[in-house]
Amino acid sequence: MKMAGSFLIAGIVHSLNERLARLKDYHKSCGKSLSQPAGGALRVRRVNGAERCYMVDANDEHTMSYIPKSNEALAFRLAQQEYDSKVLASVEKEIGAIERLLRVYSGTSPEEIIERCPPGKRKFIIPVEASDEDIVREWRAAEYSALPLNAYETGLGLVTDQGEQVRSKSELIIANELYKNGVLYRYECPLWLDGYEEAYPDFTILNVRKREELYWEHFGLMNNQAYVEKSIRKISSYILNGIYPGENLILTFETEETRLNTRIVKDFVQRYCL
Repeated sequence: MKMAGSFLIAGIVHSLNERLARLKDYHKSCGKSLSQPAGGALRVRRVNGAERCYMVDANDEHTMSYIPKSNEALAFRLAQQEYDSKVLASVEKEIGAIERLLRVYSGTSPEEIIERCPPGKRKFIIPVEASDEDIVREWRAAEYSALPLNAYETGLGLVTDQGEQVRSKSELIIANELYKNGVLYRYECPLWLDGYEEAYPDFTILNVRKREELYWEHFGLMNNQAYVEKSIRKISSYILNGIYPGENLILTFETEETRLNTRIVKDFVQRYCL
């Protein structure tokens, strides 16, 4: 498994390469536009309360000729030419900066150095950041007491690919999608929320790349008014404790008529958990 620093560097390099490709498209587009110069620059002046367009001579900035409405296409061409020229200069500067930066990032990241140390030396070193393996090992070793399945009425008692029993088909879908993607999770691990007492998120998830925990709550009885009221209170408690939907809290919902969309589950796993 790669280290988080390696993921970070890889993400930066990927973003820089994407930006570089876009800038080169801009460069090509603007260069094509400027390949046939219009022979001057546009100047717009207000005369007697109305705007009038003039073309400034390319060789003499003090010489201007009026552009009539019938030749407004020339004004568009001159304005676009000036814009493209400025964009081209900006793009060339940014391309140069990114290319220099990519040459710097082509080396070994500080976080990768510990992975390359011989085992005999590595045991004597305290790295600047723990490896992914160490993070995963520590997270898996932590013991917790899950909410007993008989704590409240359960459904089918389905068993996930990871081997735990869950309360509904929807939770089974979520658990198996996490497991399939190699995402570490705990089912109904206790979490203390001020103002709510002890909550049991359906899934407590470790995002190894970001080195953070997030929570996934699935609310499956949203056609039940009492259940909805309780769910709103729980979500509010998450937010008041600094756990925000769309950041470190994933929320999914369903009713008897509208079931959980598996595509949404897959999208959420890809977006937040990997």
